[in-house]
Amino acid sequence: SRHSDKKTFANTATNCKNPGQSVSLHRKDEAGEEIELGDWTENDEKILAREIGRLTLSLDAAQKLSDLNCTLLVAMHYPPIYSDGTDSQFTNLIEQYEPKIVVYGHLHGAFRPEGFEGQHGPTHYRLVSADYLCFQPVRIV
Repeated sequence: SRHSDKKTFANTATNCKNPGQSVSLHRKDEAGEEIELGDWTENDEKILAREIGRLTLSLDAAQKLSDLNCTLLVAMHYPPIYSDGTDSQFTNLIEQYEPKIVVYGHLHGAFRPEGFEGQHGPTHYRLVSADYLCFQPVRIV
């Protein structure tokens, strides 16, 4: 079943090879049927819960090391925040621990405009996909 109350992503993106032209974003569900990107499935809900659990374990472990006077940095593969800066379950969790910065990737090519960069609450978010950075190193902290 689909969850209509979930925030959905745009189902088109800019085509970098042909500016001004959109590309359709679709994927296959568990049964192999094509669905639009942004349609939420029960399997997506399971994956989200698993990833929130993993992040919680990591942040709890980092918090135990807080007496070492280290800067807390969160590194994630997928964007934890919506492109317009809207909260997600990830940002709600992350900001409880007040890391200085969150870096993430996954967005390449046509998806790069979908990334959020900037301050959100106590945390700075930074897209660090290699092609987005033109394969140049970037100082994080």
